[in-house]
Amino acid sequence: EYDVLSRLMAALRSDMHESQRMAAMALSNLASNTMHHKRMMKEKILEPITAECRKSLDPKSNSDHQTARFCLLVIANLSVSPTFHATIIDLLLHILIEFTKHRDIKCRQHAIFAIGNLCANGENLDVLAEAGALKIVTSFSFPSTADVSTNAQFQAIAALRGLATNKDYRLEIVNDGGLEPLILATTTGGGDEKVDIEVQREAAATLCNLALCNDNKIVMTRAGVLPALIKLA
Repeated sequence: EYDVLSRLMAALRSDMHESQRMAAMALSNLASNTMHHKRMMKEKILEPITAECRKSLDPKSNSDHQTARFCLLVIANLSVSPTFHATIIDLLLHILIEFTKHRDIKCRQHAIFAIGNLCANGENLDVLAEAGALKIVTSFSFPSTADVSTNAQFQAIAALRGLATNKDYRLEIVNDGGLEPLILATTTGGGDEKVDIEVQREAAATLCNLALCNDNKIVMTRAGVLPALIKLA
């Protein structure tokens, strides 16, 4: 039987950047379909993915940033399946955190995609918060810049929304400066500015979660949350 998956994994382990890049791209496409996740995890896809990510984090390594981007997309796509969250967190959370500071912009953004998907699972929130994810996703929640694409902003705010479903982190998000990017996300737009409705929707949902904490209510009111939400109505 012609096993495409094993051949792609072998190509990812090769020393040729072009082969690695194409293999990683194909694997990220396969991982975009959740029907493939169980098979990919059974074949231990995370072993070559982890190895390539470690190489990319080593400034002395002759690694290919485009390959690393696709490897991070594989992780992000696999993170859609909660079944594999525990394995991904055990093997790769510290690597994902490091990639949010990577010298390649796309690698930083793709790491946020994965972290955002992991934050959708309430069982992961404590370990993610302990790893410093709260401050990281807050920094990526500001409106689109050269460093933060609209997609990365959306995923970061979605991660904040996930964290804000836990009552233990609602006050911490506000105290750590989470209101500013959320208010900006709801009020940015109009005129020549492009409005991303999905970003605004996630920001509004996050603000609603934060408002469930009584200690946040006065702070949120003084910060201008009410006018921001009224503008969206």
